Amino acid sequence: MQNKFLKNQRGQGMLETVMIIPMAILFLIYVIQFMLYLTVELAVDDAMESFVLCQVQTKTNCTKEFEIELNHLPLTQIRYQFNKQGTTYKIDLESKALKIFNFQKTRLLSYDTKI
Repeated sequence: MQNKFLKNQRGQGMLETVMIIPMAILFLIYVIQFMLYLTVELAVDDAMESFVLCQVQTKTNCTKEFEIELNHLPLTQIRYQFNKQGTTYKIDLESKALKIFNFQKTRLLSYDTKI
């Protein structure tokens, strides 16, 4: 009787495999997409910091360089605002990364340029 029971479950391993493989592939895709998001976030942080330091140095083409750096990244709906009040420099950025993740970032730098 037990031998007959084992014969009836022959295709169960195949069925379980067929059910698990799509879920595993979707999980891997999500992990890769999340890692790409983290990479984009680090690149945006770097671009924002470079922009603020460029503004501190009073260079003329800071805005253009910042926009070029952001255009190289997979970002959409980019909005940013730069404010300078005395020795305090602030940039706020809102964007959508990889058409899925929304993020908002703020960089505040208080830098006294007097020697």
